[in-house]
Amino acid sequence: MNNKNIIYQKISGTDEMATIRTKLANTRTLLAYFRTFIGTFATGVGLIKLTGDILFVYSGFVLVSIAPVILIFGIVETVRTKRKIDSIYLSLSK
Repeated sequence: MNNKNIIYQKISGTDEMATIRTKLANTRTLLAYFRTFIGTFATGVGLIKLTGDILFVYSGFVLVSIAPVILIFGIVETVRTKRKIDSIYLSLSK
């Protein structure tokens, strides 16, 4: 705990608030990826279940297949960005 107190004392209030805003933006981005995943998946399921046309059914399977890829990409990008934010934050504290 002492290390955290030392870090907070060396960083100005403006830099600390900027870091917090950046972390919140990163969280919002992950939520946007999740919302896109839900929408893509739901649209795919709707096309599969509600239509009888084979073209729409195939399109639904494509959307259902793409949806997890979108979610995984969003998670990976969020973790990657979080690591960058943390490394910059630590470099500011030195």
